[in-house]
Amino acid sequence: MIVDHRGNPLSSVANLSYEGATRGKRAASLHSPRLGPNKTVAPDQGSLRDRTLAGHRNMPLVFSGIEKNVVNEVGSGVAIRAKTSDEQFNIAANELWQQRVQYSDPELVINWHGQLTQAVRARRTQGEVFIRKRYRSLSDGLPAPYQNQILESCFCPIELNQDLRNGRKIREGIEFDRKGRRLAYYFYREHPHDGEFSINLSDYVRVRAKDVIHHYLPTRPGQRRGTPDGTSGLIKAITFNSYDDAELVRKEQRAPYTGFMKRAVDYSHYEEDKHWQFDPITGEEIHPDSTNEIPNVSVQAGTVLNGFPGDDLTLFNGDDAGQGYSDYMRWQCISLALSYNQPYELLTGDWSQVNDRLVRIIMQQYYRQIEAIQDQLLVYQICMKDWKWFIEACVFSGKLDAPFYSASPEQYFKADYRPQGWDYIHPEQDVNAKIKAQKHDLTSTDLEVARKGQDPEEIETTNLKKLLRKVQKAKELGITEDDLGFLQKVENYLTNPAS
Repeated sequence: MIVDHRGNPLSSVANLSYEGATRGKRAASLHSPRLGPNKTVAPDQGSLRDRTLAGHRNMPLVFSGIEKNVVNEVGSGVAIRAKTSDEQFNIAANELWQQRVQYSDPELVINWHGQLTQAVRARRTQGEVFIRKRYRSLSDGLPAPYQNQILESCFCPIELNQDLRNGRKIREGIEFDRKGRRLAYYFYREHPHDGEFSINLSDYVRVRAKDVIHHYLPTRPGQRRGTPDGTSGLIKAITFNSYDDAELVRKEQRAPYTGFMKRAVDYSHYEEDKHWQFDPITGEEIHPDSTNEIPNVSVQAGTVLNGFPGDDLTLFNGDDAGQGYSDYMRWQCISLALSYNQPYELLTGDWSQVNDRLVRIIMQQYYRQIEAIQDQLLVYQICMKDWKWFIEACVFSGKLDAPFYSASPEQYFKADYRPQGWDYIHPEQDVNAKIKAQKHDLTSTDLEVARKGQDPEEIETTNLKKLLRKVQKAKELGITEDDLGFLQKVENYLTNPAS
């Protein structure tokens, strides 16, 4: 049996269930507090939010990591189309929705798709965002009598915790009933950090949960508030940015110095004063008692310098950042990219070490991650609830005719949600592969069109209208069906002569 210096038997790692649960020297500095999902977030959310926002403002890699995820998640927006069994209702709802998209913002600064981008950016930089339904009067002339107000995370005080009557309670600014259902949110009337008013902690606005969208990613079951993206690499990003900035300053300060000249001079014959000086440009002797100042010499490109026999000129290598500097920078950027769940190449724009096949593999994995967030957060939390608000507002205001709505409202909420599709990585190969898949019944045209973020019925209608215009134009020009067949053969030959 093996014992330690105190005579206690040493437990073998092989006998432990998990090596990660050991308490040896290697794990002595491992900080792993036992905290619940809300106790983990609540005390530190403010610091994480402020530091991430500061990084987004001032650090290029943090800005790139967040913005690229935002752009790929939202794109140009999400297309929504009503898909009920009532075709007339679908047409009317879709027309109203297209009008309402332009008036969603209370300040009319951005449209609904712009609000989606703003909300997703707030979720990624601050961990969460709130969208409040603001009711409007019919006299305002809006397509739907309501608008969406985007509220940052700090509008809802995370430090607000109270026990109310009837088993209700407020936890982190959110009111719950005794069954754990969300009843309301508490918000400041103005932004608490703009400094435009004095904050009174008792001056909150209670907003019903049915009128609020809480957009965040609950990474743990029961988590009530969100955390920003990139928190696992936040300190590394700050330290790395400081290091890179210091290296840049070092080069800037060293750049004016070209080299150092060592004179081969014997001072032994100077008995009175051995500390003679020399002009570093001209090489002339300058005695300390001399009134002559060292002259300023402008050196231009192509200048040839003269020296004395035995002089040693050492040139500075100001561009040398140290051995392995580029590899070090690359691995640090890879670590930061991992914290944003993003490919290194996309974060930095460095595609020098990948070919087209690797690009396809890398981007397909990234697209899968983004599509999961789109379906589970963007569409489910924002788009579906906002569409429900829209249908309710239009039906109750009389802008939409919905028979038996009160008996079965859910049938009128059916819709198709399509984020912007991905562009082809290799257009010819990708399109041909999809055509072959459709030909062999491995997929359908409607599905492929929908994956591009477009409405299959709209595409089909547009193509049929185009065909109808061609037929009508042919009749006007007196072109017969035989002529059309001949023209089609000519067109096929011009586009594909080998066939």
